[in-house]
Amino acid sequence: MLRVRSLFIDMPQHSVGVSLIAEAMRHQIDGIPNPMVEMAHLHAVGMRALLSRQREMLEFFEQRCDRNMHLFDAMAKVKEPRALMELMTEFYRSAAKEYATEMSKAAETLPKAAGIAGEMLGEGIETLRKTQAPAKAA
Repeated sequence: MLRVRSLFIDMPQHSVGVSLIAEAMRHQIDGIPNPMVEMAHLHAVGMRALLSRQREMLEFFEQRCDRNMHLFDAMAKVKEPRALMELMTEFYRSAAKEYATEMSKAAETLPKAAGIAGEMLGEGIETLRKTQAPAKAA
């Protein structure tokens, strides 16, 4: 009986489905990088970058929350309408500036990440092309 070995599977080949699963889990198939594994690597790099950006955004929102709470503390101490208007005006002016800066960062980060992902995908395709060319010639 034919057996399929990989890091995760050591079982008889009972069906085409089992064979396909076993092949999909191997890092290389006949010396050619496995596209499923390469896509997993690409996905992992992309998700790590995305989560890193999300962490930055959460830190920004945490700071904004702190500023909002300070605003409400300050509002509770205001004695005159004019002081309240000055407080609110300054708060919204600085909030608008901070949000614009943060959104500008996001607008710069996302295209860069997409470009890096595209380069990685291109490199993966080129690697597959190079490894498949000798196999076709044989």
